[in-house]
Amino acid sequence: MRIWKYSLVNSLEKPIDIPEGADILCVQMQNDEPMLWAKVNPDAPKNSRMFYVAWTGEDLLSNPLAYIGTVQKRNGIVAHVFEVLTDAN
Repeated sequence: MRIWKYSLVNSLEKPIDIPEGADILCVQMQNDEPMLWAKVNPDAPKNSRMFYVAWTGEDLLSNPLAYIGTVQKRNGIVAHVFEVLTDAN
């Protein structure tokens, strides 16, 4: 097992390939960009997963969402991170 980091910048524009069975640990800002950390088995097959960063005050997607965490930019703007749920998850 290892801990890997994934950028959530433009996360709705492309799926993120994460090893199957990954355990999402947290989301935080790094260099003022939202990042996700997960405990993964690097040898496991990869699954495509979609994540969504919703800034406070914006309309949410109508898709089913699973809340992961909340992050804050240096300027105080707050975002909420969700995984976009599909039939696979």
